[in-house]
Amino acid sequence: MYPRKKIKGYRPITFETEPGKVIEHLITNEPCLGADADHARDIKTRKSISCIKGFINGVLVVWIMQKQTCMAAHSIDAEARAYYTAMQYNKYWRMILEFMGKRMTQPTTIYEDNQPCIDIIMAGQITKLVKHIAIPVAMINEDIAAGNNKPSKIDEKLNAPDNGTKPNPSSTFHRFFQFCRGQIFYPPPGSEHGKLLQVHLVNQRINEVENDKQPRLINLEHYDDLNQVFENKDEKKK
Repeated sequence: MYPRKKIKGYRPITFETEPGKVIEHLITNEPCLGADADHARDIKTRKSISCIKGFINGVLVVWIMQKQTCMAAHSIDAEARAYYTAMQYNKYWRMILEFMGKRMTQPTTIYEDNQPCIDIIMAGQITKLVKHIAIPVAMINEDIAAGNNKPSKIDEKLNAPDNGTKPNPSSTFHRFFQFCRGQIFYPPPGSEHGKLLQVHLVNQRINEVENDKQPRLINLEHYDDLNQVFENKDEKKK
């Protein structure tokens, strides 16, 4: 989706924590990334799940979800590994954008919701508490010093990759999905373009989900083979 008018440098993302109280973050419209991890989310192996999302003009263009290959000792460890994945992808992404004519003169913003993780990768040194992940942390430090990326703290309720690491409520999933697909740029429902896209049906579905406060039953049989893909991948490596 492309906007009709010139957009600002930032796009707001908001969340109502309680009636009358809203938190907000301004997401840059420049190419940016978001990183998130859920510690020990895989119940069978206790490995963590990473999710990386890339945005241009606040619209999702990259979505990476994967189980981490190494066991994370704690949540900060898992977050650092997720940020490392985002940093690695960003190296190639910047080259692709440069080739397409986008001047990458500023570091790519990588949004992260874990402040201790940001403190570690911004320390510029390896302490005894992070020696077990010294190599990824050192590579992140070097990449930040080279001006290729910069971490930015964001509230976990506003961090779009959050819905790729854990089973959020349907309303939360749809809220992030609405943001990621650029629904802010959708034409008015009554316009000719809006009618062709059936925008009124999209808005109706979102409103139904957000207004439905009743808990829903989940058929767990659908999730029996959830880890099968990852398990097969690990077995092939052996």
